[in-house]
Amino acid sequence: MKKIFITGGTGGVGSEVSLFLGDKYQVYSGTTNENAKIRNCKMILIDITDREKLIKTITEINPDYIIHLAALTDVNLCEEKKEQAWKINVEGTKNVTLAAERVGAKLIYASTNYVFDGEKGMYAEEDEPSPVNYYSLTKVKGEKEALNYSNSIVTRLCPFGLGAENRQTFTTRVIQELSKGGKINLFTDQFFSPIFTYNYVQVLEKLFESDFTGIINIAGSERLSRYEFVKKIADIFELDSNLLNPTKIEDLDEVAKRPRDTSLDISKAKSLFGDIFPDAESGIRQMKRIRDKDI
Repeated sequence: MKKIFITGGTGGVGSEVSLFLGDKYQVYSGTTNENAKIRNCKMILIDITDREKLIKTITEINPDYIIHLAALTDVNLCEEKKEQAWKINVEGTKNVTLAAERVGAKLIYASTNYVFDGEKGMYAEEDEPSPVNYYSLTKVKGEKEALNYSNSIVTRLCPFGLGAENRQTFTTRVIQELSKGGKINLFTDQFFSPIFTYNYVQVLEKLFESDFTGIINIAGSERLSRYEFVKKIADIFELDSNLLNPTKIEDLDEVAKRPRDTSLDISKAKSLFGDIFPDAESGIRQMKRIRDKDI
């Protein structure tokens, strides 16, 4: 059985990636939470900023693949605590890359659609990143660190899911708030290409066995506004979409600026793997089926 080491294995995305891969692979899920547990995964207490211990741990495990998901993703917090953001998102990525190179593992780094300034949308892999906030800048620098290793892949994406082990995600917060009858403000003029975490994992499995290296967009098949996306969640989960309050991105009063349109062109991924990238409604329905099965 092939071995996979996942950094950020108990994060909002990492918990689901660990869970979905745990049935097919020997998964080592890296975490800073000593009490964390994920079904069919071996939990590894590790801090990616501790280079010596990280390399030692990964060398002992000797994984075939490393999926690097650990990051400081709170956009406002990155703006306020730049030193911490750099240490985790850039230096931490460098450490993971060095560890991958040490054991010869294929490295897959999860970047973000936020590396772009959002001025045009439908960005292809060849488009030049132009970050508008510090989080985005650290992810661009992280991409460069990962690509210093010849056997690495940078995946740009905006995933959605339910998390695992009681880990909250954007989606679970939306469902929880609407279930309580709370109103949610959502941009009608900020666009992206969301993909369900399970579908991201399906592509990861194809990347494991492929010869592809470099940058690739992994996204859903449609461009949606934040408002349109959450309305689909409300409708499918049979929640009151009248509680959604449409707003404009210029009304945002936050520390960090957000890009307007970071939708992604997935032509390259389709040419490599076929048309396996569902629209948001299909992904949300699949997410609901998985959730209902676990309840």
